[in-house]
Amino acid sequence: MSALRPVRGVGLAATILIGVVALAKILLAALVWTVHDADVLTPLGAAVWDSLNLIWMVAFLGAGGAFMVWLDRARQISVAMMGADQHRFTKAWVYAGWFVPFANFYIPYAVVQDVWRGSDRSQAALGLPQREISGVILVWWLCFLLSNVSVTLPQKDAVELAVFATISAALSVVAGVLAARIIRQINDMQIDDRQVVA
Repeated sequence: MSALRPVRGVGLAATILIGVVALAKILLAALVWTVHDADVLTPLGAAVWDSLNLIWMVAFLGAGGAFMVWLDRARQISVAMMGADQHRFTKAWVYAGWFVPFANFYIPYAVVQDVWRGSDRSQAALGLPQREISGVILVWWLCFLLSNVSVTLPQKDAVELAVFATISAALSVVAGVLAARIIRQINDMQIDDRQVVA
């Protein structure tokens, strides 16, 4: 039997990349506001826009990958603490749940809730379905979804684009702060059980 791998390192990587994503969205929103009354970006503005978009895309993909790896490892520890039959979704859904259309509006949230509840020793006397859900995770998930949906809504003009970009950036910051808190708190709940064997 081998020890489960610790989650702190990959959790820290996910947290840092999530912060970069939020920062890039703030800078993109600020750039939109500075040029919202111009029909065309200047060459310098276009270069900055392209660079920020590239940084955002790379950080978003990196953060997503790191978060999924962290969630997979955290779920393994939660399963070792509670039992696999307690979790609503199998290991495969830790990854697939983000990509299956419509299911991706719920499954990642449910997986994180199950990991949270499975790691909570204060409710040790209860089975996973009877444990309270985390309101922090619910707010994080709503902010994450809305931050991504808001930038896909149609905008009539540059001012509306700037407004939606700002809303998306603000929601990304809130989602990022809450994601960092969730990662840290789950890590803290599990820290004494990192040596648990599968």
